[in-house]
Amino acid sequence: MSNAVSETWRDLRKKLAGYPAVAFWVCLIGVSLENMDQAFFSFVLPQISKELNWTVEERGWYIALTFVIAGSCISGLGSLTDKLGRKTVFSTSMLVGSLFVTAMYWAKSTFSIVSLRTLGFAMGGIQSPVVGTIVVEETPARYRGLMSGILQIGYPIGWFVASQFVLLMTDRWGWRSVFFVALFSVPYMLIIQKHLRETGAFLKARAATERGDIAGGQGRFLELFAPGMAFRSIVLFCGEFFHVFAYGSTILLTAYFQEFRSFTMRDAVSLVGWSYG
Repeated sequence: MSNAVSETWRDLRKKLAGYPAVAFWVCLIGVSLENMDQAFFSFVLPQISKELNWTVEERGWYIALTFVIAGSCISGLGSLTDKLGRKTVFSTSMLVGSLFVTAMYWAKSTFSIVSLRTLGFAMGGIQSPVVGTIVVEETPARYRGLMSGILQIGYPIGWFVASQFVLLMTDRWGWRSVFFVALFSVPYMLIIQKHLRETGAFLKARAATERGDIAGGQGRFLELFAPGMAFRSIVLFCGEFFHVFAYGSTILLTAYFQEFRSFTMRDAVSLVGWSYG
């Protein structure tokens, strides 16, 4: 058994040596930073609600609104990865999404907070499918499931790191200061530009489009529901929907522990953050 594991591990290191490993780490760190940026809103949500006098019902509607609008934007932005390239969308979303999160420091009204949250969520949310696409396209076929699965740890890593910044900064500079941490993600755009390249699959599809080869060119949304594809598209959409539905409510965990279980802010953030860690 141990020999088989060792052989598999040696094969894995050999197949992923070089650029596939670089692409994986660039994507993992990037998506971790993106999730860190998005987590700040959740960790200080009780403080936002208190300052803006939101009721529980109002807060629920505002959060629902951000998900609906951001989700629609992500669908549209997703198509840009087939037009502009995976690397371009990844690096641009890293920059713009981080700036929207940082701007929440100055937001003083419900409209400004909800608007910036929606825009930051949309730009940040596009990163998960983009980095997943990059890793799948750059990883040898045998290990695509393994590497794309490991990539998902970027979500809990980001939330854990965000919680540590919240614990470090809120007592010293107030809860709004945590939004400035999102600026750390801005220079990471340079890392993406330097170490990541467009995938061969995208370059091949773009060349086919330029030649006028429609069969090999950019896909269209309605093609997902063409005969032979519709059932698969619906099943995958439902799977992702219920997957996100299951963990989406965790955005309210910090508020729940503070407002209904009488935890202090530090205890609530620590508990949620370490659970992700």
